Amino acid sequence: MTRLIAARLGQSLVVVLVMSFVIYGLIGLMPGDPIDLMISADPNVTAADAARLKALYGLDRPIWARYLAWLTAAADGDLGYSRLFSRPVLEVLGPRLANTALLMSLALGLALHVGHDCAGDFRVDGGPRHAVDSSGERPESLGRADGRAFVGAGLLRRHLAGGDSARGGDWNRRP
Repeated sequence: MTRLIAARLGQSLVVVLVMSFVIYGLIGLMPGDPIDLMISADPNVTAADAARLKALYGLDRPIWARYLAWLTAAADGDLGYSRLFSRPVLEVLGPRLANTALLMSLALGLALHVGHDCAGDFRVDGGPRHAVDSSGERPESLGRADGRAFVGAGLLRRHLAGGDSARGGDWNRRP
């Protein structure tokens, strides 16, 4: 089990690295850069000023060198500076990461609960398909406890598709 988790974490790391490179590369392939925007906004910026600024920000280096510099800084915890908020990016993301972690933990808890309830239907050891508890009753999993959820979904679908209730009809009336 530990090997499986380690393999999954390794695969996730590879996916994150590849996707970060692809996104960084696509942004780098866009025409223009922040220095070009500064030149167009301020006619007093000379070509020498633009070259000095491009060298200062590393925009004169190849895309792979800029990506490696960005990746190294990000691994050290330096995500840059937000010009919009005039603060370091990590300070801007910090409160939002707490909310994201809360939402992820709630979603994980719900997924584990539903998965555990539904897992009783699938026995690997060849035992009976449905477990029976000590009272002789078969425990129902979430979504199979009764048909009201399916009836409600069907009625909602019928309503949204323009069924009787959309025309002001009565659901209890027989056709």
